[in-house]
Amino acid sequence: MERMALAPGVTIVVGALSVAALVLLSSTPAPDAVPATGTPPERVPAAAPGPSFGADAPTSSPLARPSGRLNVPTSAWRTDFGIASVDLSEIIGGGPGKDGIPAIEAPRYEPTSAAREWLDERAPVIVVERNGEARAYPLAILIWHEIVNDTLGGVPLVVTFCPLCNTALVFEREIGGSVYDFGTTGNLRFSDLVMYDRQTESWWQQATGHAIVGTLTGTRLPFVASQIVSLRDFAAAHPEAEVLSRDTGNRRNYGRNPYVGYDSVDQQPFLFRGVVDGRLSPMERVVTVAIGDDQVAYPYSEIAEVGVVHDEVDATPIVVLWQAGVSSALDAALIDEGRDVGATGVFQPAVDGRNLTFRRSEDGSVVDIETGSVWSIAGHATEGPLAGKRLEPIVHGGHFWFAWAAFQPDTRIWTAEGSSDGGAHPPVSDDLTLPTEVAGLPINWREIDVGRFLRAEVPELDATAMRDMLVRAGAPSSEVRVLVATVGSAGRGPLSLTAFSASGMRPHDLAALIRSMDLVADESSSFVSELVVVGNAVLLVSSSDVSLHAAAVAELRR
Repeated sequence: MERMALAPGVTIVVGALSVAALVLLSSTPAPDAVPATGTPPERVPAAAPGPSFGADAPTSSPLARPSGRLNVPTSAWRTDFGIASVDLSEIIGGGPGKDGIPAIEAPRYEPTSAAREWLDERAPVIVVERNGEARAYPLAILIWHEIVNDTLGGVPLVVTFCPLCNTALVFEREIGGSVYDFGTTGNLRFSDLVMYDRQTESWWQQATGHAIVGTLTGTRLPFVASQIVSLRDFAAAHPEAEVLSRDTGNRRNYGRNPYVGYDSVDQQPFLFRGVVDGRLSPMERVVTVAIGDDQVAYPYSEIAEVGVVHDEVDATPIVVLWQAGVSSALDAALIDEGRDVGATGVFQPAVDGRNLTFRRSEDGSVVDIETGSVWSIAGHATEGPLAGKRLEPIVHGGHFWFAWAAFQPDTRIWTAEGSSDGGAHPPVSDDLTLPTEVAGLPINWREIDVGRFLRAEVPELDATAMRDMLVRAGAPSSEVRVLVATVGSAGRGPLSLTAFSASGMRPHDLAALIRSMDLVADESSSFVSELVVVGNAVLLVSSSDVSLHAAAVAELRR
């Protein structure tokens, strides 16, 4: 199933989710590629100021010979597909083709007073500040364009939003003296937007800022700190600043949400071909911070309870703030009517070399204990002895959990009771806990004798591929367990289940290994298959019955 560009008013259905189609009316043709200013970099990762986060993915190998088969059209591209840092089979079509979702190339702006004529006070906006200048980018516009090429405070920026992952990320787009302009490829990887630069047509992963295919593979865009707040809070923090205008040159229903109900906590990710980390619900919103080798996710549901979180990431003190009053862009048909999901900010808890300790007061405001000053979600002191002072922002994201975990599987999760362990996938124990039924059908597991299995005496499985997998895992056969089951009923199925575990291996590592062995069916197969981590086991779920497969996977992920 794919996102598709359809006629006005047509919708497509994904499971229980009705996603309004992106209506491509009067799309502006992609501008011809133009030469970049300066000299292109020699595929050297660009240094980003301050904290940075994101890796190519679990299966990346920078500048390695491409692996996997690219299953998307390439005739419209002049990309060098002989260079890639990821498995090309992980890239899938999202529906609209190249520039089918048009990036904003020549943004126009309006004062906050004009924006308030069509946006509610709770409307979510991406706020960016550079060299003393601030600007707001409404998600009511970004949800239809996903990319804005802009310049702020003299710095060329690319402002991005992937609705399927809820990732609003901002990057500098000047690298090594070259300024790059970005558009949408129409493709996805782990449900995340794959961008391209118009100068070399290299493909870039939005979630990480890395070039993953083409001549610039191995290059990284520097992250720029940003946050999503309400229009009201933006106006209060930056009363003279401007807002991106609806005057984009494209006809769109700005203010409407084409992904109605997508961020329901019991929803499943759309077009996600990866392993869902079961430690949180896939669609749980998380504040994400990565500094050095440390990655932390702060669930909105947890930080909303306390309002203020002091923590250390790679020995760097940070403070995470949460405040109510921001509409979800992915809930109601009208974005302004979306449920309140709140706003977040991440900052260094110090001003002028003085460390500060923050707390939420009884009236909901944030104050520092040292001076009693009141602070806004933007990190500005609005009252008290420190009025007018600002906290230094920390680069962070506001992802759906599944999207962050796909690229940062070793993330620790902060909770009010204390963080889970770093790299917090529990090792497999000898005590396997497997489901006993799925989609209303009983499961009767049968354990495979691994010794016979390695001697190719078990016809149900591809012993050659599995033997190679076990060798690569470095796990003795005595420490590996394989169980199989087939379920079905009259008119349904069959559904094949294979459970894997390896003593001492984290289930997500084992899942990545299984995926690398091509045991998961590709799009050309007559059946569908998917890997699901359930407790301390990895389940390969396969069937030619698409509806039964979807129901089973959804149930197992819960």
